[in-house]
Amino acid sequence: MSSSIEQEEEPGTTYPLLVREASQADIRAISELLGHAFAEFEALYTPEAYVATVLPIDGVRNRLLVRLRAEARIVLHNLPIPENIKI
Repeated sequence: MSSSIEQEEEPGTTYPLLVREASQADIRAISELLGHAFAEFEALYTPEAYVATVLPIDGVRNRLLVRLRAEARIVLHNLPIPENIKI
């Protein structure tokens, strides 16, 4: 899916925006992006709430793995199983 966004720095200028699923290669970048996006609001959060919002690398990795496991379960659940195979 592609789209474009307008940047505040240069009104009227658009830049391509590509939306895709995250992969394990994106984990560090996601964590850093969250840190930059919420840095100015850190004082408004309790330490626990801030860490829950601005996930450290391990937090991003865990959420990504949970999503991948859920998708794998959905795929396996929808597979036809021959009658002669016992699970």
